[in-house]
Amino acid sequence: MHILIADDHQLFLDGLTILIKGVGQDVYVTQAVSVGDIKEKLHKGMDLVLIDLRMPGMKGKKTLEALMKRVPNIPFVVISATESQADIDACLESGVKGFIPKATPSIEMIDIVKRVLAGAVHHPQLKSKHFSQHHDHDAHEEALPAIFTSLSERQLQVLLEMAKGFTNKEIASVLNISNHTVKTHIAHLFSVFRVSSRVECVQKARSMGVL
Repeated sequence: MHILIADDHQLFLDGLTILIKGVGQDVYVTQAVSVGDIKEKLHKGMDLVLIDLRMPGMKGKKTLEALMKRVPNIPFVVISATESQADIDACLESGVKGFIPKATPSIEMIDIVKRVLAGAVHHPQLKSKHFSQHHDHDAHEEALPAIFTSLSERQLQVLLEMAKGFTNKEIASVLNISNHTVKTHIAHLFSVFRVSSRVECVQKARSMGVL
């Protein structure tokens, strides 16, 4: 399965890439950071396009429609920080198969993507209050941005290697960083996920859809 993810914020883009790889086995992700980048990388062999509504070269509904005409059989889903009903309606009118606010919990994001891939159309039900940006003890209520804005790209890489069962020394070798740096990143991961061991950290990350 080949999915294109387009967002001009690299940290969120990397986090969403890790999340989307949990949709199924053999998921290949291509990243794009602008409309021009999308045009260069978009092709008919892809299965889904996840696209931010605000990025260089994006002019709302007009741009979405132009991109979709290039690959008429590939579903597009907008992932955006906006929760404006007007923006949502405009996107759906343009022909996208779904609209996902960035504050949507990660577990729910995966479910929406799976349903769109199965042929469904997702129209979000806006909530009367904003999602909390603070960490919650219930992993299923954790919003994706609240986690990934707390982690650097390197910390996400350490988390991925840790999930493979690698030791600190092995992680240091793979990422070409010092053992001390690895320990510092792991300590931060423990703090973010509110855990006290490597096993708990990986389990918590998986339960939240981060891995």
